[in-house]
Amino acid sequence: LAFSNFISDLKLETTKHVSWFDLKDSFSEYGVKTVGLLCEEIVASGKVAQDRYLAGFQQIPPVIPGLGPVDLKETKLSMRVGVDLARKIEAGAMPSLTQTLPSAAYSLGGLVDACHPTAAAVVVSIGQEATLIEKLEAEIALQISKIDS
Repeated sequence: LAFSNFISDLKLETTKHVSWFDLKDSFSEYGVKTVGLLCEEIVASGKVAQDRYLAGFQQIPPVIPGLGPVDLKETKLSMRVGVDLARKIEAGAMPSLTQTLPSAAYSLGGLVDACHPTAAAVVVSIGQEATLIEKLEAEIALQISKIDS
């Protein structure tokens, strides 16, 4: 694994349903697709329980190669899910990322980059990371209550 040493040292924050991390500006020279690839590697490594949502933040670099600086103060959140959670999502027993993440991001003025049931990405302002996770947890709980009713 390309990220194996980094993954073994990575500290994950944990909420009821989500494990998450913030790269800040690490790996910025490789672009913001890195955080999604890293999420995939973390899920595959077994570092996160297979029944959890995994979220990773990476700040969007304020420079576009070949064009120069841009006034950006945004961070990208990429999400993946473990194998067990993916099965529950496909069975309708747990909420998908399409049911939870967009509304959490929109509530903070964010935007959706891509959103599929088990993989997604949104953009919010730097400093909103923990708040986005809180909003996401609330959306997950709301959707679980609908599934359970």
